[in-house]
Amino acid sequence: MGNSQPDGRFCGAYSGAGYLVDNASALASKLGIPNMVIGLIIVATCTSLPELVTSVVAAKKGNTGIAVGNIAGSNIFNTFLVIGISAVIYPVRIAPGTGLDLLVNIFASFLLFLFIFTGRGRKIERWEALVFIFAYMLYFVYIIN
Repeated sequence: MGNSQPDGRFCGAYSGAGYLVDNASALASKLGIPNMVIGLIIVATCTSLPELVTSVVAAKKGNTGIAVGNIAGSNIFNTFLVIGISAVIYPVRIAPGTGLDLLVNIFASFLLFLFIFTGRGRKIERWEALVFIFAYMLYFVYIIN
């Protein structure tokens, strides 16, 4: 009690996030790639890998509710709290051309809703999963071009 030292795990996560942002920004500058593209590809991928692993492990163990809840919960958390808290600290400027990225996000959420609540038994079939993977690949190609 009375220990005012921050939790070491938080400091490590905070330092690691700072290191990732600093180096991703430096890489973007050196390669002439816009920060938005680095954020959408490298930073988003690196920060989402733990969610991917968690969802894959949950799905393999038959805990599909955890797999889907992990993704839906993460998107809700990121949309409301991450943007909200970030904007309280410093106003978040939305770059021109970001509208398409937001539309893709809305479309992905709509597609998830559609796939879960239509068809048989509230589950995502393999072909629907392939639609998600293919859509991400198309988006990825669009972003880098």
